[in-house]
Amino acid sequence: MKRPHGRNRRGRRPFHGTILRKRTAAVVLAFLAIAGPACREPANLRHIAVGSEICREIRIIEQAGAMAGDVLAAVDVEGRLVIPALPRELARIQDVLISPDQGMALVVSIGEGHPWINVYRIADWMAPAGGESVEPRRSMDPYPYAWTDIRWRKGNEVRFRSEGDYTRFNRTTRRPGESPDGRARDWGWFPFDDRIVPADTKR
Repeated sequence: MKRPHGRNRRGRRPFHGTILRKRTAAVVLAFLAIAGPACREPANLRHIAVGSEICREIRIIEQAGAMAGDVLAAVDVEGRLVIPALPRELARIQDVLISPDQGMALVVSIGEGHPWINVYRIADWMAPAGGESVEPRRSMDPYPYAWTDIRWRKGNEVRFRSEGDYTRFNRTTRRPGESPDGRARDWGWFPFDDRIVPADTKR
């Protein structure tokens, strides 16, 4: 199958796309810095509350245009905007979920209908080393299935529902096996030790 121009086999932008994203982020940063609190926020800005000691909130800045990619930003406790370089995100940010301890962010992004899951330490966003790209602590590629009902639980467990068989999870491709009966099931994922169990299984 022929890939669309500017995409690799996983639907992600190659390295030069990261440069474009950084330029887009710089434009967004300048716009938000100029816009005072009295100005009306653009309709394409979504807020995700964090409320931790280092991060007040995360913002999803949706970009228009076929080749544009959404931007993720964080606001520190003093109200300053931080835009980390996140090259492993796909074009559209579907959701950002904050862990119960407010230390982790799970990002669901979409590229050409293909979902991708990244889990980051929020502290890595706030203080990127030398402006370098921030890598997720763990990633998941649900292809060819979707994840639904995604939510954090206590103990840094991520619950989700999928038709993929995660008892046959491939740690190299980060993909599940094919379900023998095609039924969707609830799963529990512990990103720190990368353990995945059926949701009704005790630890």
